[in-house]
Amino acid sequence: MRARTTASRAAFARQLLAAVEKDVISRRDLTADVVRQLRIFKDPEINKQVQKLWGVARDSQAEKLAEIARYKAMIQTKGFGDASRGRAVFTRTCVQCHTLFDTGGKVGPDITGSNRSDLDYILQNVIDPNAVIPNDYRTSTLETKDDRVITGIVTRQDDNAVTIVIPGETLVISKKDIQSLTQGDVSMMPEGLLEALSELEVRDLITYLRSPAQVPLP
Repeated sequence: MRARTTASRAAFARQLLAAVEKDVISRRDLTADVVRQLRIFKDPEINKQVQKLWGVARDSQAEKLAEIARYKAMIQTKGFGDASRGRAVFTRTCVQCHTLFDTGGKVGPDITGSNRSDLDYILQNVIDPNAVIPNDYRTSTLETKDDRVITGIVTRQDDNAVTIVIPGETLVISKKDIQSLTQGDVSMMPEGLLEALSELEVRDLITYLRSPAQVPLP
């Protein structure tokens, strides 16, 4: 709440951004809605700093906001689910890319320390993963000279090779074999993740994502 209040005025927003750049405040402490709030001022300098610190940020589209509201109303009406069952859903759908409680992949960010207790934060990030994309997790498309196309997260590149991470695998591609490498403006996390789940599975998954500690599998 404090960060959101600080972001409500342009002068305060600049101070907040300065504190983030100096690591007085961690970028992880500012939720996606706060980052979007910073862009409301349409201030070129603020937008430039947001781009530098967080990467791509855009406003949620109307249909995404409606979908967020629908799932939030469903959970508020029917209640949360079972965290252990939710861990099973996470293992099936998310663990290949995300780490939670020291378990999972490295394609996406480690979400253990994120603002997971906030239902709005979880729904915004799951339903609209392209709203705020950290620079480190923007997708890149690599085309090789033998017509192979690889989409993933570039974690390292030097004069000799490019290291690109895709779900379940880390690839090291020699520079001499690369035709082109382009960074995009979308997240590796797909949209529509919840659409493939039943209402009970959604409630279970959200409950597990909000869990303060690891729970056993069912």
